[in-house]
Amino acid sequence: MTRAVALAIALHALPGLASALSFSPRTLVVAVDDDDDDDDSTPDRLQEAPPLQDAVRVHLLGEGEAVLRFPDAVRVLWAGRPLASGSTVRLPSDVRVQGLAPESGELSLHQGSENATLPFRALRFAFFEGERRLDPTVDALVPQRFSPELSAPPEHHIDALHVEVHGAMPAERWGLSSYDADGRRDTLSLASGTGESWRSGGVRLVTDHVDGQSRRPTLRVAVRDRVEVQLGDARQSIYVGRPYVEENGRAARRLRVAVTLLAAPTREGAVPLLGATPEDAIRLGEAQLDAIADVWAQCLIDVEGNVRLAASPAPSVLSFGDARGLPSRGGPLEVRAGEETLAMELAPNTTPRRAARAFAELATDAGFVARSHRVPTAAAAAGPAWDVQLFDAEGDYVTLEVHADGGGIARLGAVDLADGLLNFDNGQPGGTLEERALVLGLRDERDETLDLFIINDFVSQNRNGEAFIAADGGPAAGTVIIDASGVELTRYAWTGAHELGHVLLDDPFHPDNRGPDTPYRLMDSNAADGTTLGPRRLTHDECARARRRGARYWTETRERP
Repeated sequence: MTRAVALAIALHALPGLASALSFSPRTLVVAVDDDDDDDDSTPDRLQEAPPLQDAVRVHLLGEGEAVLRFPDAVRVLWAGRPLASGSTVRLPSDVRVQGLAPESGELSLHQGSENATLPFRALRFAFFEGERRLDPTVDALVPQRFSPELSAPPEHHIDALHVEVHGAMPAERWGLSSYDADGRRDTLSLASGTGESWRSGGVRLVTDHVDGQSRRPTLRVAVRDRVEVQLGDARQSIYVGRPYVEENGRAARRLRVAVTLLAAPTREGAVPLLGATPEDAIRLGEAQLDAIADVWAQCLIDVEGNVRLAASPAPSVLSFGDARGLPSRGGPLEVRAGEETLAMELAPNTTPRRAARAFAELATDAGFVARSHRVPTAAAAAGPAWDVQLFDAEGDYVTLEVHADGGGIARLGAVDLADGLLNFDNGQPGGTLEERALVLGLRDERDETLDLFIINDFVSQNRNGEAFIAADGGPAAGTVIIDASGVELTRYAWTGAHELGHVLLDDPFHPDNRGPDTPYRLMDSNAADGTTLGPRRLTHDECARARRRGARYWTETRERP
């Protein structure tokens, strides 16, 4: 005896809710699958075995075999592969329905004289950034580069996200959600438009809770997130930054930042200079990484990193001609290197470069590994200085003591933060010897890593952060140093993100050094404001320059599948 065939829907958004119906009064809503969930630069609807994220699961109920028919506006997938309309299926069975064109129609099952139908509606979504339509296979979303409170963006800034819907049903709510690798980050529910086609109002994509409190619609995102639009059971998505290594202006870039918080050594262990406990200090460092990531997401740069506590390094840097670049007056040079004594005589008028080379050769002959670094010429100096650092066979730096300075040319770099760090002035692009000793003693050895050091204070009270850029050169290039006040102003003056901006832009100057004061821009020289109008905005041109000049720091850990 032939049993009646029933068709029921089991939606992936509502797991476990399935009803057996002879004639379903419910409309199946699917999306025209134009997005690129597997990021292979091909719309999912054109793939023979597409990703199934946006295909709605349908459960076919009944017993025995039945014929499944459907129009060209949808594709039915079984075990990930497409079925032809008119195929025979064994019941019960699960299939997936994927939209191919914005139309309405029905699926039908036939078994002898019995049949069941399921009406469907296929919707097409389109993403717009202002008036520019985005193609999910090559484009990506960019977080807002202006305050979400502004009704119209300044020149060169990106407008809000709009969604266009074709084939929509009236009286439905629609929503946006952002997802990272671990799940949903944020969601936004809005009233839909009416009619078969409509376009939403603007939604600002923001990266921190301050912008997220705007009275305008906002969605929190981070670089490499996926933003998904949902209407009924239909959904489509687009990335925030192309997620893999691609040569286009909307590809995500990853920056590795090594954060080192300085500590004072005691008999009980290292005591952090900032934070009541080591755990507090680590949290302060992690907050810096979060703030940097929030700001630089505007340029589709995401941040990974590590945070550690470290005591000031032992003296390990010997500088020849520091600050003035003057030659030797002539005399003995005697340096204690670990358990060895290195001694030589320098002739009068030996230049810093020759003195450094001679000392490095002497150390190498004694079994050490010597690394020499040219220090950029300071203002009014006779020439560049040269720093030399020695390492043992295991790669650890060697503690040095100077017993004779080679006729005034050699100085030992030592770090003593009791009175703060001796900071450079604008005439010392390579930094002070104490700054270089700090960096050379504790920096991450990977070339692509940008180092951020957090100290208690600078000797000079007129600054709370410093940056050393590649254009100036020197051993400290690619390094940022901020103090306690810079940490306190993390989300007011955005000190760490600002100083890091000097490194990525490879530029020591500020917008207000060259033109009118722009207190809402990250690279402004002196602004502090914890509201949406605070100094954390980057222009299109700044992002383009940072992505170009900062390319030496990119690390890419993901490959296209």
